[in-house]
Amino acid sequence: KDAGRNRFEFFSEQLNAESRRKIGLERDLRRAFHERELEVHYQPQFDIASGEVEGAEALLRWTHPTDGPISPGEFIPLAEESGLIVDIGAWVIEQVCEDLRKILDRGMHPGSVSINVSACQLRDAGFHNSVMDPIRRFDIHPPYIQLEVTETAVAQNRDTANSLLNSLRQDGIRVAIDDFGTGYSSLSYLQQMPFDVIKVDKSFVDKIGGGATSDNICRTVIRMAQEMGKKSIAEGVETREQLEFLEANGCDVAQGWYFSKALGKDEFFAFVEQQDQHTQRRKALEIL
Repeated sequence: KDAGRNRFEFFSEQLNAESRRKIGLERDLRRAFHERELEVHYQPQFDIASGEVEGAEALLRWTHPTDGPISPGEFIPLAEESGLIVDIGAWVIEQVCEDLRKILDRGMHPGSVSINVSACQLRDAGFHNSVMDPIRRFDIHPPYIQLEVTETAVAQNRDTANSLLNSLRQDGIRVAIDDFGTGYSSLSYLQQMPFDVIKVDKSFVDKIGGGATSDNICRTVIRMAQEMGKKSIAEGVETREQLEFLEANGCDVAQGWYFSKALGKDEFFAFVEQQDQHTQRRKALEIL
């Protein structure tokens, strides 16, 4: 089926092995979720103009007890296919709110935290409550939470998804379009989507400096965000050349290995504290 319709494929031992691994991983993923073995890591996002922490993206991580770290590119699709992503997604939101509360109670301000949302979650009748309940319980100011959705995820159930996202935005939640320009983008459709941020996809950032066409795509996405009064975030920034290009073209925020890898909770707390102290020292010097 993956190879396409109206064709046949010969059986191979590789297919059998892949099938066994998929079934085994799905079983282990359910066990890992129920036994709280999944972790939320945070990749900091930086304001390009000031160099200060602007926020972070929450990223799900899983270390299998025997196979070691499993790529999100492998286990997230399994969670979506099995429907487990709805429960996992609700847990991620809960965990982010709990971690934010701890950071805020220390007097630090990490900016908004982005949480990836799947098409399954946007179809779930309880999704609005799964977002707002922990926000109210942990007393989090709603703009501290930013939901990242892809055009494809919204397009699968457009009217319901747009209504849901509009409702959450009215409650103060921010919405970012992830993977922009990598799917079936439509400018007329973009006008209908409720969002606050456009993310410049890593596949575009990787090609900065690779030629006029590659550079123009990045430049166009950033300019589009500016013209629409939205913020732009570039992901996957790994070189000084990429950062300088983004800064020269007015991109607002950047994240990637050039600044920091995704950090475990304790590492992220220490990172935010260090950045907060640096900002306070800088402001004190400016006053002097």
